Amino acid sequence: MVVRRTRLQTGMYQGPLQCVRETIRTEGLLALYRGCSVPLASLLLKRPLEFCIFEKLQRENPCGLPDSSKGFAHGCAAGITGAFVGCPFNVVKVRVQDYKAQTADHHQGLKSGRSANQQIVRNVVREVFLVERSYFRGLPVALAYTIPSASLYLGTYSRLRELLLPKSEGAGPGGAAVGGGVYKWVAGGLAGATASMCVWSVMMPLDTVRTVIQSEVGSSSTRSPTGAVSQIVRSRGVLGLWSGLTPVIMRSVPSTFVSMGAYETARGWLQSWRADREALEAERL
Repeated sequence: MVVRRTRLQTGMYQGPLQCVRETIRTEGLLALYRGCSVPLASLLLKRPLEFCIFEKLQRENPCGLPDSSKGFAHGCAAGITGAFVGCPFNVVKVRVQDYKAQTADHHQGLKSGRSANQQIVRNVVREVFLVERSYFRGLPVALAYTIPSASLYLGTYSRLRELLLPKSEGAGPGGAAVGGGVYKWVAGGLAGATASMCVWSVMMPLDTVRTVIQSEVGSSSTRSPTGAVSQIVRSRGVLGLWSGLTPVIMRSVPSTFVSMGAYETARGWLQSWRADREALEAERL
């Protein structure tokens, strides 16, 4: 799904079905998973850091913000960190998945399959970090995208979480008893999936502009954000700014449902462990 989104955003193909069909025909089935290790590595580093900052600020609320707005403000703070950490990974991911952004000589002798994918990843990492040093390409657009999207996602998520998961243990909306871990998983998943759809629907144009800029090859970018927007609108129309939205929703809704359900379940276990530990310490005193 991520490969489809990147190639649709850069204008490589006109539609999702054409993208899948032509990618498999010309590069093989494994090309649909090209570069998947890069966003995975990014998520393992960036997402825990963002949520750690967000949850700490939510607990301590150092600025004394009201409950209705503190999630959005703290999400913004987490997004600043996420933008700087995630930008180099995103540059590599876009360049790997949009193989037309690579010069032709880089792909001479490459065949479809796992070895070709690994070779392309190695080539791109070397170019971005050692040759071009373009790992922060598109950082202004990344900041303009990541900060509001993190604010919108985490703010919406926190508000939905408060509605679906009241502080009283084992109680659902209206104080009704619920089935513990299963309810937490479903409630967290619904909150995450809903917040994800809201973010992508609103922020997709900025993500498209970021992808187009970061797909460029060379030590310096020749395309400004306004120039990228003009080029996209001129060639594909205004709706071109939402290119790849369908595969994004198809991927993000189920994956976010599962991941945020697991997150809330683990968070509930950790809170219970902390409460038990505090109770034991209080008894000893």
